[in-house]
Amino acid sequence: MRASDLQRNSRYAAQAGIAIESSRTAAKWLWLRQNRPADLLSAAFWIALTDYPAVAWTGRPFISETLAARTGCYDVYARCLDRAPVDRRGRPTLPPVVPAGTVLGSVKNGPLREREPRLQRRWLSAGGHDHPMAAATIRRLHPDALVDSMGTANLVYGETTNVAEPRLNPYLAFSVPAMGNAGLSCLGVFELAAAIQPLRGTTDLVEAVACVGAHPGVPGDRPIPIPGSDELLVRSGDEPTEADVRAALEAATFYARRMFDEILRVGAKPAPIFAAGGWARSQAFIELRASIFGQPVTVGR
Repeated sequence: MRASDLQRNSRYAAQAGIAIESSRTAAKWLWLRQNRPADLLSAAFWIALTDYPAVAWTGRPFISETLAARTGCYDVYARCLDRAPVDRRGRPTLPPVVPAGTVLGSVKNGPLREREPRLQRRWLSAGGHDHPMAAATIRRLHPDALVDSMGTANLVYGETTNVAEPRLNPYLAFSVPAMGNAGLSCLGVFELAAAIQPLRGTTDLVEAVACVGAHPGVPGDRPIPIPGSDELLVRSGDEPTEADVRAALEAATFYARRMFDEILRVGAKPAPIFAAGGWARSQAFIELRASIFGQPVTVGR
């Protein structure tokens, strides 16, 4: 069995809210079961790498709920680990799933606490998927906000309590709200850095058009197409122009608007848009996005 076999059982993928591709944890557990079963079954427990520091510091194993939802084995509707895609025999022992903000305890005795004794009076809590956590911070101040989180990846975020029958969406992944609220979170993801990879080496042009600095791209020499574009914006060997740069940034923004439109279509309320992340430092880029979105964009602070 392969990841594609898991994906073909669309009922399980729909319950997980995401396509089950080869990069998902479910597919990796499947590979381990088939190729290194002893390693899989002898593990004390499995945790997400993002959670590892807090687990190591507190000595309390856990999985943040927004990270469990990215495994492909978590039913985001029933809020539980779904055993169907990879059954209990095919996955490692899993610690409890906890929502963001769950108090884990203080830093346990060890080198870190020895170096900083005051840590024994500090409490650590669970976090989770970085973009949704940033969105949750904004939504604590603006509860209905739609969030345009722009880093190496661009993730647009909204929440809905209008939960329909599980089904996959070509523009969105569905997850649990970052702070454990009722309903679903709607995540639209676009690889922003990869989209401007054909423009690498043109930092001056990017700054001139959008007042932003260089951002990490992806390795390799093959240009990356913008989703929804009919052709590559910049072909190998061509010298990018200011028009190419602007076209790339506009195409990325039109795709973000399409994802926001889809979030509203599946039931989120129309609301102000707040921007966060490194690209939000560019006033010109924010103005460009506001003009394409057709509404103001406030930079979250």
